[in-house]
Amino acid sequence: MIDQSQTKRILLGLTARAYRVPELETAIITLCGSAPKPHHPDVRKILAECGFVKLMPFWSNEIATNPAASKFADEVWGEYVAEMREKHPDFDKQIENKDWVTKQLEKGGVGTELKKLLNRVGIVPSANCSCNSRAATMNARGIEWCEENFEKIVGWLEEESRSRKLPFVKAIGRLLLKRAIHQARKLSKNNPTHQ
Repeated sequence: MIDQSQTKRILLGLTARAYRVPELETAIITLCGSAPKPHHPDVRKILAECGFVKLMPFWSNEIATNPAASKFADEVWGEYVAEMREKHPDFDKQIENKDWVTKQLEKGGVGTELKKLLNRVGIVPSANCSCNSRAATMNARGIEWCEENFEKIVGWLEEESRSRKLPFVKAIGRLLLKRAIHQARKLSKNNPTHQ
């Protein structure tokens, strides 16, 4: 799956091309207060100052509505895929992995139950987190694996909290995971498709 650092690289590539189209450059200046210059694309500074949170929806909208932005997205994606294929022979499998994640989440299990509990307190997967792939992994590997890897999963929760700049209390993370395991076990008794 594409993680946050990889998504940031794609956003950097898009933002570095903004100066090619005056209205995109103007939009970036309006959004972030500055834009990359043709021969000095200081996009890392822009990304840091403007923020990933602002640029992600901006580029999503531009790619959907602006042919120039869509062309840039194709260029950046092509460069990214070529680089990743060179570095990681299984990259194409990772891209296809989205279908597997969806199937695992639909199947249900500890990961799905943990997602439900987190949803109740307003923590939902974002475009740039590994929440869904980790929930799918938990579902695929089953209840026993989750129990054996309990602290590892709590570590995943802590890692995601840090990346979102949210406070994390291990005791609460453990409590949520215990509850998710209990609920998954209860559902598996009533429905054999849940593990």
